[in-house]
Amino acid sequence: MKLRLSRAQIACGLAVAAVLATPLPGLVFAEEPQPAAATDPCDSAGLADGNVDDANCLTVTVTLAQPPALGAESAVTIDVVTRSHNQDVDLQVELPAGLEWTDAPGDLSVTTAPSTVPMDRGKRHQARGAKSVSQDVPWRLTGTVKAMLAGPAEIKAVAASASDQAQGSTFLTVDATQSTSGITVSSANTVAPITAPATRSNLLWPHKSAGPAAGSTTPTPKTACVTGTWNYVEHTGYTRVTPNASVTALDTDAGGTTTVLATGLTDGDGRFRLCFDNKDTGDTGNGGQDVSVRLSTVNQHWIIQHEKTKKPFDFVTATKANVKNGTTADFGALQPGAIEMMRGVEAFDTLNSGWNFTPGDCWDDNDTQCRQGKINWAPDSKTCCFYNLQEDAAYIDGSGPDTPIMVLHEHGHGLMDDIYDDAFPPVTNCNPHSLAAGSSLTCAWTEAWPTYWGIMVSGDQFYRWPDGRRLDIENHSWGTVMPGRVWQDGDRVEGRVAGALLDLSDNATNEKADTCYEDPRGPLWTTFLNHRSNTFAEFWQHRAQDGYDVGPNMLSCLHFNTIEYGSYAKPSLMANGDFEKGTAAWAVTGGSVGTWTSYRPHEGTWFSWMGGNGVVNTDTTTQQVTIPAGVRSASLTFYLRVVSREAPGTPDDKFTVQVTANGQTSTLATWTSAETTPNYTMRTVDLTTYAGSQVELKFVSTEDAGAQTDFLLDTVELITR
Repeated sequence: MKLRLSRAQIACGLAVAAVLATPLPGLVFAEEPQPAAATDPCDSAGLADGNVDDANCLTVTVTLAQPPALGAESAVTIDVVTRSHNQDVDLQVELPAGLEWTDAPGDLSVTTAPSTVPMDRGKRHQARGAKSVSQDVPWRLTGTVKAMLAGPAEIKAVAASASDQAQGSTFLTVDATQSTSGITVSSANTVAPITAPATRSNLLWPHKSAGPAAGSTTPTPKTACVTGTWNYVEHTGYTRVTPNASVTALDTDAGGTTTVLATGLTDGDGRFRLCFDNKDTGDTGNGGQDVSVRLSTVNQHWIIQHEKTKKPFDFVTATKANVKNGTTADFGALQPGAIEMMRGVEAFDTLNSGWNFTPGDCWDDNDTQCRQGKINWAPDSKTCCFYNLQEDAAYIDGSGPDTPIMVLHEHGHGLMDDIYDDAFPPVTNCNPHSLAAGSSLTCAWTEAWPTYWGIMVSGDQFYRWPDGRRLDIENHSWGTVMPGRVWQDGDRVEGRVAGALLDLSDNATNEKADTCYEDPRGPLWTTFLNHRSNTFAEFWQHRAQDGYDVGPNMLSCLHFNTIEYGSYAKPSLMANGDFEKGTAAWAVTGGSVGTWTSYRPHEGTWFSWMGGNGVVNTDTTTQQVTIPAGVRSASLTFYLRVVSREAPGTPDDKFTVQVTANGQTSTLATWTSAETTPNYTMRTVDLTTYAGSQVELKFVSTEDAGAQTDFLLDTVELITR
């Protein structure tokens, strides 16, 4: 039974058991006996699990029957599952050069293309296809792969729908006789000489050291030095230098004892030079130290650590024996010796770019003791992609470093959590979320800021996904159309908020309507640093409090991104559209307005829960409103979530939007039990034709005698322009 409690009763904190045991004054039952909520596994109470970006209603798994030895074959199975009721899914399955399809999965089409990603070893085999997937009808494909090259390999599948993206991988190490699952990481990974000249990956921001200088860099008659450079090959195929990596000079004696001789960090060109006392007391009769160099993905400000051991990845050179006094041992230009380790060093360098952009001596310049940013990764990790608020650490999967914006975005959540002193905003309606679709005020802000920060760090206005798709965050405005959908509007859309921040701080040369520019590390950053804004609207208020420009020109740039503040603000014609005043201004049947624990609201605490009976029933939520004459447009927007126990694709239960004007009733929009959604979704209905009229706006849910469908309604607005 669905209980509808009055606002006063909720405030009294009545226990459910007491409510059921004793009928109380003011307790309102639904018109018909109703079952409990149709629990949707995609439902998420914000950040209850402490993970930001973790929830997803779409999953894809890759299963290999057994790791094939070199020249052998093995069956591979790909399973695509949705916990929503229906999603149109595009699937891409990738093999590196070390594997080939002998039987492609299902009816996917296969192509082969060159690849610059080191793990692909020169080329990538791609199998692509699309299918409609439902909760009860998953998509399973089988195929056969053959091992062509020895070494590490990844079979990766990426599934994407309009609202979700998921990827799954399986990793293996191919051997001539006995292949193994996974990729083994050594505690002392090998190094090798670079094979191409190395350059910096990001020239936008000047190098900023992440630690103190290494000390003496000139050998004396009683000292010696080591030098070299540390590099990696990034996913684009270019060789890059690695600044701010930890470097340790080691002496290993004949008995196996290792002594630290000197420590420091690589400079802005990835170069290191460490000097040390060269008297080797550990080996009798030997002259100088027996020196090797250890390079690590760690410094005091950030670390790329193994997701299981929580230790950085170390790379150790061969030993140069008996280095002479007064000399410098040059270890040359080095890079990881194993292709599977390139990604870990690339992730480290990606955060180095973020460090160079971020003002101050800590990620949070107000800190007196700096917090170390943490990224959990492994070359065969399948954990992706989120930030854990309890661990103060992000998680990315094995191929995650190939997508720098994703690394920056997840670390950006940590940056916000650090600057907010662990008072992360109470996020709602965010799992899953989409750049171009409405979510909630808190979700849009907490997702937009990390995206904006990542874009400013990288200088790339596109958000790029692992399967090659991309979305332009900057060049969109009112009515922008993207493949398959239209951008939604307002400050509940994270892409709009990120675009507004970007327009405020870019060079204002690529869009005629963008006339704003300020140093991204100036006013915008200062306000972010000194306030704990829960939404973009709060951030804008805090910006005004700080005395920064919130005038007409700045407001026009927000308006270009469909965010209407100040003189552009358009008040909603709906009264109590968020239901936070209960049924005030609404005529309600079925006791459909209230607050419950079975479902969460879109925002706030109150919402309208219509339907949910599982018997023949009609619920209505109605309000009278006058639409002024002479307006150019009148748009009704609301957030609707549909959860149903009907069989997938069954449209028997309905939610309609009706308007009555001049005695005539029209149904303007309909959603059914076949159109379930994992979260509240912004819906828009055009009411422009009713300008100059007083109308009755009615939301109606109708159920048949079949299974239960819940229609959850919240955040109703009517905006005229």
